[in-house]
Amino acid sequence: MSWPIAPSDRCEAEQCLLDSLRLARDHRALSFELRTGMSLARLWVATGQRDNALDLLTSIYSRFSEGFQTLDLASAAKLLDELRSRTTRDS
Repeated sequence: MSWPIAPSDRCEAEQCLLDSLRLARDHRALSFELRTGMSLARLWVATGQRDNALDLLTSIYSRFSEGFQTLDLASAAKLLDELRSRTTRDS
């Protein structure tokens, strides 16, 4: 996956997403944490950090106990499946 941003801007994008993730956690806003986590996971996949992406998204997704039919959680489940299948194939 290639993002339409310059490599030099990826570091800044990652920092913004990490700040957003921290803020969501500070406010116990799990849905916002999930959305930010998905964006950060996609960025990490694009930069070759698939294991980090999988770990992050798994840790957030596992804290949900309901709402799995919502678009956000369905999208997260799909991304997790993709990350797991790529990790399994690459092993």
